[in-house]
Amino acid sequence: MIQNISTVLTKLAVALNLLSIALASGIPTSTINVAPSTDLSDSRAFVANEAVKYGINPALATCLVQYESQWQGDRIGDVGNKNGESYGWWQIELQQHPDVTQAVAFSITSSTDWALEKINEGHVSWWTTYKDFCSMYPIR
Repeated sequence: MIQNISTVLTKLAVALNLLSIALASGIPTSTINVAPSTDLSDSRAFVANEAVKYGINPALATCLVQYESQWQGDRIGDVGNKNGESYGWWQIELQQHPDVTQAVAFSITSSTDWALEKINEGHVSWWTTYKDFCSMYPIR
């Protein structure tokens, strides 16, 4: 019972964090999709299932997230990089992609949709981990 309460509180904290980021960014909160769960296995299953919907190899999608953020949705990377910092599950460089907010990058559903659309458009090489760790997986 205590573990269930802890899980619910963790999910609530993630949702509140996304909401506060959205409010601070001035974006409509209705555009933010929160993952159904913060459980790691649920996150992996979500990314794999979404990849299949987009016609992307789920092994490739999960490999990218594994090497980009190690499944840490609140990760901030590339600090000090000339191209700007990278945020969230897919480590999106917000300076390079002004259409993406921190709230979107930190949302597994929103960032996964954005990333899979970009991969479908032929931009898988935007993720340096593709070349270094994930290129053995075909895109489709």
